[in-house]
Amino acid sequence: MSAPETSEPLTLADASLRLRRRPGRPRKYPEKYTDSRHVAGTSSSASRVNSGPQRRPEVQQTPAPVPSTARLLSVRQASAYLGLSTWTVRDLIGRGSLRRVVIPGVRRLLLDRVELDDLVSRGRR
Repeated sequence: MSAPETSEPLTLADASLRLRRRPGRPRKYPEKYTDSRHVAGTSSSASRVNSGPQRRPEVQQTPAPVPSTARLLSVRQASAYLGLSTWTVRDLIGRGSLRRVVIPGVRRLLLDRVELDDLVSRGRR
């Protein structure tokens, strides 16, 4: 048995086009599924009709605005208030450093702004 032949390295332009395609095995008939938008000079809407599935732009989450008068904050608002990630705030709740406010009939994690201020003041030396 001989070693399989190695393919030639891709040029930078070919590698760029390959990375823009969907992950997985190559299509059996690639000419049907090529995306002509990546070819220089063709960006008309007619070329996008049968160009295959389109990728959605990535959504960047922005911190929730913290109302200045609200006493109870959601985890997202509390994380923006403290300047921490939401997972860090959830970990603080799990460890017992922060106590959540339980209101009957409300399933959301709510935190008291005064409790958050106490956490910050306890952290100062």
